Amino acid sequence: MKMNFQEPKIRSDGLQISESPAFQRTFWRVERLAWIGFAVIIVAALLGLTGSGGPLSQGKLQVGPADVTYTRIVRWQTASRLSITMANIPPNGVNIVLGDSYSSGFSMDSISPEPKAVDLIADGHQFHFTGQSGTRGRIEFDLTARSPGRVSFDMTVGTETRPVTIWVLP
Repeated sequence: MKMNFQEPKIRSDGLQISESPAFQRTFWRVERLAWIGFAVIIVAALLGLTGSGGPLSQGKLQVGPADVTYTRIVRWQTASRLSITMANIPPNGVNIVLGDSYSSGFSMDSISPEPKAVDLIADGHQFHFTGQSGTRGRIEFDLTARSPGRVSFDMTVGTETRPVTIWVLP
């Protein structure tokens, strides 16, 4: 077998190499776009949009007399926490209702402190907590996401209801 080795022609820029400048420019453009894409992914992760913590992964809302803190973006099959803090516990305790969609999207790992009673109602689950009247109280629900997707449910504390949306990433 005979091989044919030819010297590359001298290009207009004076170089004697056999490469396609048009292909190289296209390759550089694609490479720059890939770097920009990687930078966007890193910034999203630092902000908390990948479910690993960060300023945008935590949600806060006011529901009646309670301050609610929850993980807005969670990972599938990882633990997350929904915390309810009350400045003054009412004399007859507090009822918290988590809408029906929460139980299909999350499994309840633990509740601290234990509720006095849990009732299944038409809108979901009602938890009744008691405590020393007029003191500060904190209730924590430890949840694990059942499947990836968007989980929206209503949360009621006392008489006020607010929607809660949690994104579950794979």
